[in-house]
Amino acid sequence: MLDLSIVLPFANDAARLARRVPELVGAMYRHGNSFEIVAVDAGSTPAEYDATRVILRDVPQARLLRLAPCGGLDAALTMALSALAGEAVVVMPADLRYVADDITLLTERLARCDLVFARRRQSRAKRYVRGVWQAPRRWLCGTLAHDPTSGFWAARREAVSGLQLFLGQSRYVAEIVASRGFRVGEVYVEYRADEPASRIARPLPGPLCLLATAWQMRHVVDATGSDVELLDAPQVSAWRVNKSPSALRRLDGHHAPAAGALHPHSHL
Repeated sequence: MLDLSIVLPFANDAARLARRVPELVGAMYRHGNSFEIVAVDAGSTPAEYDATRVILRDVPQARLLRLAPCGGLDAALTMALSALAGEAVVVMPADLRYVADDITLLTERLARCDLVFARRRQSRAKRYVRGVWQAPRRWLCGTLAHDPTSGFWAARREAVSGLQLFLGQSRYVAEIVASRGFRVGEVYVEYRADEPASRIARPLPGPLCLLATAWQMRHVVDATGSDVELLDAPQVSAWRVNKSPSALRRLDGHHAPAAGALHPHSHL
């Protein structure tokens, strides 16, 4: 089995992929990882799609999946996560805002966590605004990452196996995975703020998606489709969200720090 499956959701980003893919291949060879690149087209024009096929044609590690037009980020991730060959998965934007070599920072952290989010360094003012904006999310879901919308994360395969993301839920991956009984962490990475973002469709955050995610966290659905209580979540890892999502506790009954106390250098 391969070490890593690197997922690149994109739409009309052929020019960015022409730079991103060689950067990824070089980084993986430098770090000695066996890997595949799974590029998921979520709504490119025919011309952009054909250009992407040409770019990936000479990359033996690359696979190209295609959604119906305007599938969006959530549908792209759901499709990719159902077709992985690696022991771990890395999801990152097709743009160039993140450095490929930082993948190693995330995958090394998987020795202690099941899902690791990249965290961007931001000014105090931006962190304050983000904290106010995420207040309802913390109350309903217990936010486990300071930067859950970074779009750059790594996970063990079993942590995201069978994950179904509906409209807007790509921004709640940390909470959904934690509700299944897995550990969530984060680590600082380099961020190129001057690079333009990928053009893939991202639904605006809304209260209905937040409420649906909070409900889903309390009614975890297993692979067979039957409802299971959180107490029956996979006993693979140490931390999980309980019925009060703002609090964490160990499966063995010991108490963990509150979700807001977790930081990139916490010992999990």
